[in-house]
Amino acid sequence: MLFAAGILCMDFFPWLQNSWLILFVLLVILFLLSRRNDYRSVTVTNYLFVFSLFVSGAWYAHRHIKEPSVQVADKDFYSGIIQEKPVEKNRSFQTIMAISNPAKGIRKKVIAYFSKQSEAKALRPGTRILFSARLNPIKNKGNPYEFDYRAYMQKQGIWYSVYLRSRDYIIKDQSTNNLFILAEKCRDHLLSTIQKHNVNGEEFTVVAALTLGYRKELNPETKDYFASSGAMHVLAVSGLHVGIIYFMFTFLFSPLRNKKYGRIFYTFLIAALIWIYAILSGLSPSVQRAAVMFTFILTGQDLNRPSNIFNSLAASAFLLMLFNPQIIYETGFQLSYLAVTGIVLFQPLFYGMIEVKNFRVDKLWGLFTVSLAAQLATFPLGLFYFSQFSNFFWLSNFIVIPAATLILGSTFLLLLFSPFPMVADITGGVTRRFTHIMLMCLKWINTLPHVVTGNVSINRTQALFLLLILGVIYWFIKSKTVSELRLALLLTGALGLVSFARNYQLLNQKKMIVYNSDYLVLHFIHGRHNYILTDSVQYNQEQLNRLVQNVAICLKLNEPRYVFIGKNAQFAHDELAIRNDIIYFSGKRIQLMKHPEKVFYPVEYRIVFNLPVSLSAYLPDETIILAGKPCVFTNRKFNIYQTWFNGAFITDFKEN
Repeated sequence: MLFAAGILCMDFFPWLQNSWLILFVLLVILFLLSRRNDYRSVTVTNYLFVFSLFVSGAWYAHRHIKEPSVQVADKDFYSGIIQEKPVEKNRSFQTIMAISNPAKGIRKKVIAYFSKQSEAKALRPGTRILFSARLNPIKNKGNPYEFDYRAYMQKQGIWYSVYLRSRDYIIKDQSTNNLFILAEKCRDHLLSTIQKHNVNGEEFTVVAALTLGYRKELNPETKDYFASSGAMHVLAVSGLHVGIIYFMFTFLFSPLRNKKYGRIFYTFLIAALIWIYAILSGLSPSVQRAAVMFTFILTGQDLNRPSNIFNSLAASAFLLMLFNPQIIYETGFQLSYLAVTGIVLFQPLFYGMIEVKNFRVDKLWGLFTVSLAAQLATFPLGLFYFSQFSNFFWLSNFIVIPAATLILGSTFLLLLFSPFPMVADITGGVTRRFTHIMLMCLKWINTLPHVVTGNVSINRTQALFLLLILGVIYWFIKSKTVSELRLALLLTGALGLVSFARNYQLLNQKKMIVYNSDYLVLHFIHGRHNYILTDSVQYNQEQLNRLVQNVAICLKLNEPRYVFIGKNAQFAHDELAIRNDIIYFSGKRIQLMKHPEKVFYPVEYRIVFNLPVSLSAYLPDETIILAGKPCVFTNRKFNIYQTWFNGAFITDFKEN
């Protein structure tokens, strides 16, 4: 935990970048104190050792967070190896590519986009190409509260993207030396085998995601009803899937344990098969955690030493962070460990509340308590990351967990019988039927009223308080002492104060946001009331909803009122009034002018703010966010400049 805390604190304490020096000094002091045996020295040594673990986490994380020194100003020649099967997007094919340029010492991964006029559809993992292009740093659009795609990719070691047309590259040969490329090829072959034997359409995309972790062909609608019904964890290969695979293999190969040296061979065989499945399914953080834990369990059984679940959790997390300290920031890693911790802590408490004598009802009650414990432990992070809570998670888990077991088992049999087409076709039909029934049940759940509690926005501090309250409540239930109850009440009161302060701030907020979009979108916010000014010609409701939904959720806004900018536009409401090109908002006058020489869209606008005294006097009361950043921002569509002229704040939008 201290090692993980050191990694996390790198973002908040810049001085930890020099943690190697601090760690060296601490180790020297520890060495000197270890030669003394008095009580005070031992006490100081213990505290210093704890702090050393914290600092070592920061030092280790800093070593892995270094921007590559790649010159991207001009085109250059590179050799690239395709890492994943290209996925078709609206305007291109997307994949991950490992590139190298020995002359400049460059060996990095990039996101590669291939034009649809190229031969990208025929590319496969391991294909080697030679290309000439400029590497482009991955950038966000800069709009408020948007998903930080740049940071997400950097934590995976990807800093650049490249766009290639058919004339920019040539295909050379195949390279199969890399273990992960071999795994991608194997997964691609297995998916083709599944699809060939009567599993197709939406059912195929679900089976591919559920069994082999291939989610790139899932429709957004399919993802939506899995998410809203609380069954999204089934689509992400996780500990549930690894557990099912583990029990399948242990059942099949259990006779080996009775033979001479069979126990050792059995342990190595099951562990190898689990890790092969983990690699085939993409090695997501939850799969890594489950594979490490089951390896510990197998080793403990072989040595006749049952492992403690918390020791296994801590050891697996530590090993994963040693290989990649950035994995701690991944949502899947955090939710996976919280879910297992919640099951271990809370499930026995819930299960013991009711004594069920009927065997079948007892199994259903056990499944319900497992789902409840996992949901209870993960709901603070679920609200923080996704701003919604599924009210029927317990019902969907009664369906998807048995269904996932049947689908995994039947898919395994399909692949096993693939040399016999007739048997494989029958097994594929059964698999498709299981999947179809599961989908129909989930779609029915989504028709129920109040299936989701949505638009629930909490910040990082509130999520942390909720997790602490859950931990203290468990501590109180186990110890039943007054001190834990007082601490729980104190934390609950602190959470209430933090929530009240945040809501008060949002009720009195005054903002104007200029979004980074293909056409002008202005968002005026006064408390919960808000107005969206946009171009009537290029207006697209679905696109606009995606653009502003994160702001609406995080700032807890009411439904917006739409105002279309046009000639002789007239609008008047409580906080906003428009006459022609003059906007009056919250006591300020804003002039919106089109560039007289622009004919085609996008057009150039000039926005003039009539500020009362100075910009510094203006900002404490009202915030101006231009394309996601206060006052000045540069993006691919517009350059935004600021100048002072006759006491007015002028912002020009000029097309690149």
